[in-house]
Amino acid sequence: MPPFGKSSSDNAATRHAITALAMSGDRAAFSLIYGLYHKQFLKLAFRLCGDHAAAQDITQNTAIIMARKIERLRAPEAFPAWGYPLSAFARKIIFAAINAAAIWWRFTTAYQN
Repeated sequence: MPPFGKSSSDNAATRHAITALAMSGDRAAFSLIYGLYHKQFLKLAFRLCGDHAAAQDITQNTAIIMARKIERLRAPEAFPAWGYPLSAFARKIIFAAINAAAIWWRFTTAYQN
């Protein structure tokens, strides 16, 4: 049963109202709504990369991207679905940075002798 004896439709309406506040620039509302979906985004990130530490980085970067672009969300009920592609995008950013660091390390260590 949903918390406080509310129906799941009441909970959905509350989530949509909080998301609408976040879309209008309310940072506290964004923190609250993102917190409700954080575990889902973390699970997705882990499925994308298979590493818990990398999944946490991906999830953190997803939150940053979402916070910056929340006003572009067209409908509050689309918040979770809107975040999934951003998780995949954040994964690409993380792994591009890892690859760039690896290339730089190989380059600098190869010419140290």
